[in-house]
Amino acid sequence: MVSEFLKLASWSERRVSFSHYRTKDQDEVDVVIEDRRGRVVGIEVKASATVPQDFRGLRQLQEGVRDRLCAGWCCTTITV
Repeated sequence: MVSEFLKLASWSERRVSFSHYRTKDQDEVDVVIEDRRGRVVGIEVKASATVPQDFRGLRQLQEGVRDRLCAGWCCTTITV
């Protein structure tokens, strides 16, 4: 999924940077996207149905970047 984000970003006129976020307590956000204005989007990707507890990392990211967080997504993948 990360490689798809990178591919899409290479086609965009808007320049963004990608990173990963992890706290000392191991709460994490898989993909953090930041544009040149400092706006942040957090994306957490899970292969399970534990969505309610998976918002911990996004909440920690929000505390860290405050009002710069524009969106936070928690996505689950489905194996068929």
